[in-house]
Amino acid sequence: MKKYDRISSLICVVVASYICVESVRIDPGTLSNPGPGFLPLICGLVFGVFGCLVFIKTFLRSPFEEKEVLWGPDTRLREIILSIISLIVYALLMEFIGFHLVTLLWMIFTCRWIGKLRWRTTLLLSVLTVIANYFLSYYLGIRFPLGSFWGY
Repeated sequence: MKKYDRISSLICVVVASYICVESVRIDPGTLSNPGPGFLPLICGLVFGVFGCLVFIKTFLRSPFEEKEVLWGPDTRLREIILSIISLIVYALLMEFIGFHLVTLLWMIFTCRWIGKLRWRTTLLLSVLTVIANYFLSYYLGIRFPLGSFWGY
């Protein structure tokens, strides 16, 4: 398993490096005045850091660890497929109903039917995520699609 983790983490670092280079090429701007490459740069940096952490972790593991199975009998294949489909639907609906509403609906779906959380926790997480997104985007001056459904 270590070998596969090392290979996949190095691929993540290479892809993250490419994302960072391209986002710098299209101008990330500054924190107070973000450009079109700002969000991809942040995502690329986070992706790269996690790739590096996984790579480092492969050298710190004990040689006596159990072998992990990628697709075992307890793999939740239904949830994996639902996650992929929900992300595709999320991307397709964003322009139509707007970023904040589609994010709220996606969070509710993900927390409730994929994460199996209780309704109270689902609604709390979903609403707090949308509120945090709204204020963060307002503070950074990032404009998300409001949705053609609402006449914008």
